[in-house]
Amino acid sequence: MRHLMIDLETLSTAKNAVILSLAAGTFDPFGEGMGESIYLGLDLNTQLDLGGDIDGGTVLWHLDKERKDLPRPALPIENVLKQLSVFYKRQECRRIWSNGATFDIPIVEFYFKRLGHSFPWHYGDARDTRTAFEIAGWDESPTRSRATHDALEDVTLQIDLVQKAYALIQTHPFGKTKVTRKEKE
Repeated sequence: MRHLMIDLETLSTAKNAVILSLAAGTFDPFGEGMGESIYLGLDLNTQLDLGGDIDGGTVLWHLDKERKDLPRPALPIENVLKQLSVFYKRQECRRIWSNGATFDIPIVEFYFKRLGHSFPWHYGDARDTRTAFEIAGWDESPTRSRATHDALEDVTLQIDLVQKAYALIQTHPFGKTKVTRKEKE
């Protein structure tokens, strides 16, 4: 079953945050490693025109970090969302994941809505890494100390940890009866 992990780097923590970069990678939560991926840089002005938010504190936080180069060229938000949509559908993804239920996916969905487009996933297809980590028995999100704040590196890390969480859940006595791999859901 193909799932999609997304990660954003943004200039705010608001639901309408301006996005610096978006990464997405396909994976099988019961497997190992990442499949195909995309990594896109975004034009800030097209997001500001749609009501995107920039927070001074977040900008200062980014300036304080040692940053890798962002993907270029910086594309208009509409182009990025179109590429994400095509990628999701072409890969025949069944679920979309992010590290936290209330950040990455809702921000992407904000821009889909502002542009009058539907997003390619059903609202019930969204998954949250932190819930998987908690079910696996991890006290704190393992991404907290290992996140690089490079969207593609973070997607790769999050996929690896979800796969490890699924493997751990599978070995738990309740995992043998409650969590099963289904090709058709």
